[in-house]
Amino acid sequence: MPPHLKEPAFQEAIRYEWGGDELSFERTQRNVRKLIGRTPRIVGGMLEMATDLGFIYAAKGDWIVKSNSGEIVFYKDETFRRLFDI
Repeated sequence: MPPHLKEPAFQEAIRYEWGGDELSFERTQRNVRKLIGRTPRIVGGMLEMATDLGFIYAAKGDWIVKSNSGEIVFYKDETFRRLFDI
């Protein structure tokens, strides 16, 4: 893909964050479970997910993206904002 083009659109994305009155940790976990289709495992405060190539981890503030093909991908906030121009 040429460097001036943005990544293709995705089906859905949520930011893995919580705090304040609006978003509790439990609600965040429910949102993640709905997106990835299973209960997430929490290891050392990070969300862990098994893939065909090993484990991937999302820390608070990272984005969890469901691609158009259904693949789940984690992005650091800065990378997500750069790729998807939000």
